[in-house]
This record gives sequence, structure tokens and C-alpha cells, in this order.
Amino acid sequence: MKKLIVSLCIIGLMSTYAFAQPQSGLKLSTNTTFIKSTNEYNYKPLMGLGIGYEHAFRFTDSWHLTLGVGYNLSSVMINDKTYEDYEYYEGGNNNRKSSEESLAIPIAINYTYNKFSAKLGYQYAYVSDISIFATGGGGFGIDPHSHSIVMGLGYNFGFMSCSLDYLHGLNRTLSSSSAYGNPYFGGNSEYLVQTKETFKTNTIQLSVTIPLSKKKSK
Repeated sequence: MKKLIVSLCIIGLMSTYAFAQPQSGLKLSTNTTFIKSTNEYNYKPLMGLGIGYEHAFRFTDSWHLTLGVGYNLSSVMINDKTYEDYEYYEGGNNNRKSSEESLAIPIAINYTYNKFSAKLGYQYAYVSDISIFATGGGGFGIDPHSHSIVMGLGYNFGFMSCSLDYLHGLNRTLSSSSAYGNPYFGGNSEYLVQTKETFKTNTIQLSVTIPLSKKKSK
């Protein structure tokens, strides 16, 4: 009887540990992007979506590398400080929704314990000029190259895994030009004044990874 109980406990622990491995498969996510206000704009976060594929490479029983590729749609509500004292602006509303679509490539080191995992990594994303689902012209008016540090916690249910990640964005640049240098406004192009601001985008992302194969990691 004791041998049977011990055997069942060992099998249970092995099964639990097997479920703890990071999964390779289809990744679906929602995201919320926070942008620090600049001298010209205030930003309010909105809900975004993402889809991609993630593959897990096993180093040891506890350490794994995950590499992915995916499409992300992020959205914010922009308020132009220049017109905040005006009652009518863009059809009577000074708030406008703007979105950007990007191709993201995340890579992370994962440590697993039982069904839980923690990750630390890096993500590069390129904001596409072609807008499929984006509104407001696509993009937030900042440079298209996005670099982020990724930190997250996950839980593996066996048939799928969930992850809550925080993406700490590194500096991105916003360039703007003074209207006084635009000939359309009676200015002279040689007096065109260009200003640059650097700020960060920070994102909270909730993801679900669905294995494409029924075979479990060993």
C-alpha cells in the first residue's frame, strides 16, 4: 500500500512538472499601452489586440528560451493641448483615437517552478506604414522602431498557458515642425523649426498560448 501511494505521488509530481514547461503554439493577447504626456499631447490608454506564434526551447528542466513573432495592434486616445481651450476641434471633439500596427519579435529566458513561470527578455517591434485595422492615420507620430524590456509571470494549465507581461519601452522619438516655417501659413521654409521629444511607451499584455500539437513537453 505504501509503495502504491509513493508511486502515485511520484507520477503526480512528474505530471505536474511536465505541465510546467513553456508551450509552443498560437499566442493570442490583449494589451494596454501607456504613453507619458508630452509638451503637445496627452495620451489615454485604450485596449489593443495581438496574435502570433511562440516557440519554446528547453535548456534544462527549469530553464527555457522562448522566441516568438506576432502582429500587435495598440491604441490610445490623443488630446491636443494646443486646442484644449477651444470648444470646437475636429468636429467638436478634441479627443481622437490613434492606433499603430507593428510586427513584434520577443525573446525571453523563462524559469519554471511547478506550474508557474517567470520571464525576462527583450522585444523589438517595427511599426508598419500599412494600416490594416489602425485608425487615425496609423502610428502615434513617433519613430517606427520600438525596443522594450519584457518581464512577466505565467501559469500553465496543460491545455493552454497564460502570461501577464509588462513591456518597459525604451526611448522613442517624436519629431514635429513649427507651422511658422510652412509656406502654406505664409512662413519661409528656411525658418522651419523642428523639435524632437523623447518619451517611453509602456504596455501591459495578457496572453494565452494554445498548443498546436496535443503532444506535451517532456
